[in-house]
Amino acid sequence: MKSRPAHSIITQAGRFLVVSIFVISGLATSFVHLTPAFADAPKLQHRILQMTTQLEGATSDYTFRFKYQTGNPLIGSLRFDFCTTPYVTETCDAPAGIDTSAATLTTQVGETGFTILSQTASEIIITRPVLQADSSRDITYTFSGIVNPTAVGQFAVRVETYQSTDATTLMNSQSDFAGSIVIAINVNAEVPPFLDFCVAEIIADYCQTSGSNFFDYGDFSDTTTRFSQTQFQVATNARNGYVVVLEGNTLTSSNHLIDALDVPTASAEGSSQFGINLRANSTPAIGQDETGVGIGSINTDYDTPDLFKFAKGDVLASATTGSNYNLFTVSYIVNVPPDLPAGIYNTTVTYVCTGAF
Repeated sequence: MKSRPAHSIITQAGRFLVVSIFVISGLATSFVHLTPAFADAPKLQHRILQMTTQLEGATSDYTFRFKYQTGNPLIGSLRFDFCTTPYVTETCDAPAGIDTSAATLTTQVGETGFTILSQTASEIIITRPVLQADSSRDITYTFSGIVNPTAVGQFAVRVETYQSTDATTLMNSQSDFAGSIVIAINVNAEVPPFLDFCVAEIIADYCQTSGSNFFDYGDFSDTTTRFSQTQFQVATNARNGYVVVLEGNTLTSSNHLIDALDVPTASAEGSSQFGINLRANSTPAIGQDETGVGIGSINTDYDTPDLFKFAKGDVLASATTGSNYNLFTVSYIVNVPPDLPAGIYNTTVTYVCTGAF
């Protein structure tokens, strides 16, 4: 609770009326009756208090915006009192935790030339040479480095303006600015890592798969290219993207095999060839190009139409950052020579997708 010297709060207009009545009537009691009540002092207009943060105990900037009361009053000082209530008829009790002792006056707009005369934990007085204020001006004063109250809820800043330069006599106005302290609400969210990858004969959006995972070419012929296709789809939020690696071997029967193409090569009937690519081809007419809104791309060795390769451990497709869904179509070709030994030739091809989180 604060105590301070009594203030004279008689306005210029009030003093003129007092003198006039005193001369006419000669009654000293008229002086008392015509003094404005403490709670009825003129108010600052359009009052706004803005805080950069309303969190309890946080350090904040306080910006006071207003217009001076009508009549272009003489202004020499202002007192900013931080109180638990706005009611000027009640004692100003400082809000718990408030600390204005290290505050600085960082902005002045409208009526300027002020410096801090004094300050305590809950009170700041600013001063300047006495000048007439322009009541039409928008006024802004910002104090930085104020520590907010620690009690959640409303508080008030009572602002008094004075003709005197030390906020002790000749008060012009007394007003209040409303402030509030809120509880910090922490909102936490976790985005789990994901890697969505699927392989099938046919894939619809978002890895909806269908079809077989087994192909029977029937009888091979040295005059006909055998072909088929499968698809894989991939998406991830991995920071460094993903890679899809080819695993498996060429077709074999006992110790006989069909040659895997170790470099991109065109299909040639009558040759020993097993290879794949990830493009739409015309010779043979199989496959389709990559689709989807992701950023996945095809490895160069498997990205040329009508050229096929099969090398275990090769990267088929990749993305360098997190990527939305891309659909890749894998085309397989098999050509055999006339002297291929009889037998049942088969293989299992595996696709391994790894996310780089």
